[in-house]
Amino acid sequence: MGESERYVLLPIDESERPTMKKKFINRSKLCTVGTALNIALSVVSVASLVTTGVVIHKAGGFETYRNLLTETTYNSPAAKELRPTWSTVLQQPSRLESPEGVYRQVPNSDVDAAWGEIANPPFIVLSAAEVRGLGKDPAVTAQPPEDWGLYKTCMSHSGTLSSLTPIIAVGPDVYLGTVDVYHQLHCLDMLRMNLHDNFDHYHSKPLSPLARAHVSHCVESLMKTLMCQPSLDILTTKWTDSIGGLGPAHLADFDFNRKCWDFEQLNRWTEGRRVDITDDMMRNLTPPAGTTFQSQPLEVEEALAGMWGE
Repeated sequence: MGESERYVLLPIDESERPTMKKKFINRSKLCTVGTALNIALSVVSVASLVTTGVVIHKAGGFETYRNLLTETTYNSPAAKELRPTWSTVLQQPSRLESPEGVYRQVPNSDVDAAWGEIANPPFIVLSAAEVRGLGKDPAVTAQPPEDWGLYKTCMSHSGTLSSLTPIIAVGPDVYLGTVDVYHQLHCLDMLRMNLHDNFDHYHSKPLSPLARAHVSHCVESLMKTLMCQPSLDILTTKWTDSIGGLGPAHLADFDFNRKCWDFEQLNRWTEGRRVDITDDMMRNLTPPAGTTFQSQPLEVEEALAGMWGE
């Protein structure tokens, strides 16, 4: 894959062919401009606050934004820091031939590139305090290898983790995580690649037990996510003419209004904490000294135990 990025949440093997990923971005150069960028962003932020402060105050203040997310998310630093812009969007199916229909099209390089942009879960950095806030123990949470260079001093002017900082590294207080929505999109892409009509395009042989366990993980993960935070939007129905000689039918109307917030806001927040990982970095992993090793994910244990075939 050259300089492309590959983020691994579960082990993969040769029977799984990954989609095209984004080109690797050399972030080491960003450290040299980090201070200037922080100053510039601070000026812009102050100006924005002055401009929008009165409007936000009338709507209930910044806490309105924060509470909306924090009450439905378990101590996520993204929920605490983001103030999304909500809008009403007419959600409707995309025509297959339209640019938006690329996610529905038969596999090709453009389709893979489009899915690779949204379904490639990036690792982000977290502080020990944030890890503890998630109900996790920093002592058994993965820290990046020291040779990745994330222990260098390259931080915000305040010396704390900040979404405005191009690279965040605060001494040894660096832990790895990811935002779940990218994991869910990855799982959706995994199911897309294993559809009967798409399988031969992505796989030259049957899936290995490990790959089958991976697919089962994705099915369950999407099911639990949909049931944990179910969409309460309502679909009306409509009468349609005869379909295949079966006569008129009342079918769901998939054009409906939905409250959405700008996904690019989350992308920008993630970008500020993202760790770029190359194939070479993944092939030559050296865990930090004193690492406490944990058990394999359940799906991997099942595959190794032969529960998904030989």
